[in-house]
Amino acid sequence: MGKSIGYVGSLASIIALISFDSGEQNLWKRVLTAIAIIALLVAVILDIRVWLKEKPKKYNRKENIEYMNRIIGKEGRVVVFAGDLRWVDNEEIKNTLLSKKATYIYA
Repeated sequence: MGKSIGYVGSLASIIALISFDSGEQNLWKRVLTAIAIIALLVAVILDIRVWLKEKPKKYNRKENIEYMNRIIGKEGRVVVFAGDLRWVDNEEIKNTLLSKKATYIYA
């Protein structure tokens, strides 16, 4: 949210620079305005790319069970903290947990 406010502020500054004209049209004013607009667009595009890359993935129940089975089935110890263990009711997960001699507690 903070970045969005910053983008709006930058856009308002650019609009003010363009709107409140002192009467003279010099090259530096045009160059600085163009650089500010390009910088704002690049910042927004990069922020959107990061958001799209890092947004949480949504899984349906079958994908979630397959994912958890792959993690639990790996070599080594596994500890699962979850408030909802309904996914353990799947036979495939139960077999994987039993093969690792796992103990789980319903919370």
